[in-house]
Amino acid sequence: MNKKIDFRQRARGHYKAVSRLMKSGEDALLIPAALRLRMAIECFAYEILQSFEDDVAQESMETWQPGRLIRELKEIDPSVDGDRSLSIAVGEKSEVAEKKMLSLGTDTRLSAAWIHKNWNALGSYLHEPTIKQHADGNLPDRSKVREKIVAIADEVERVLASKLFATSLNVSISQRCECGFSMKRREELLRRDGQVICADCGTIWGVEQVEDAWLFSKLFHRFECPNCKEENRFPAKELLEGSEFTCRACGSSLIVKKDWCIRFKGIAGD
Repeated sequence: MNKKIDFRQRARGHYKAVSRLMKSGEDALLIPAALRLRMAIECFAYEILQSFEDDVAQESMETWQPGRLIRELKEIDPSVDGDRSLSIAVGEKSEVAEKKMLSLGTDTRLSAAWIHKNWNALGSYLHEPTIKQHADGNLPDRSKVREKIVAIADEVERVLASKLFATSLNVSISQRCECGFSMKRREELLRRDGQVICADCGTIWGVEQVEDAWLFSKLFHRFECPNCKEENRFPAKELLEGSEFTCRACGSSLIVKKDWCIRFKGIAGD
């Protein structure tokens, strides 16, 4: 497993830089302040994403837009962008009613909608106004830009103040792929998707729950060779443009291509 990056500390560094820049009162420093604040928001998204690294595709791990990341993670955990409070039961008796609950704190998070809106708003300050904006005199109002940055910074400070962060409680199932990589997935994802893609070799495994056990079986792509009509199969993986295969019967070299085609839609007036 890759070493965890301390995105919380990085976000804190960006926020401190924003505070210093804003205290100067200079309009020329609003742009670097907006940039560092934008990076702080990105750190929050990456921090949560890092806690899901066993549940998402490698492409998502490489995505840099925080709004998109959180939207994708909401497909896995709909509550991913909501605050979550954790407590533990304290007491000697086993009955829940007799136990006292000790609060461990709240993991404060920014919603996907808030991230999308404010990250884009900050980004708009980082571009030179267009020719039309200059001609129309429609330039950013520095006082409004300052107010916006302060409001966003206050939310970032609220998140940084939480004692808990990147919490991820779930029941997971582990299975070793034939390539040797250990695949770990949440039970709710296995029930929903019915398959697992190995993050190391890309092999696709079908998953089925039988009573209390989870069964993994390797899936296959099947196709008929265009040359000899022999049916072929190979371990299922994501098919990409340019993927090449060899027919097991005649040895023909085959390649995956995306072709444009015309399909019947309907008769005019129907």
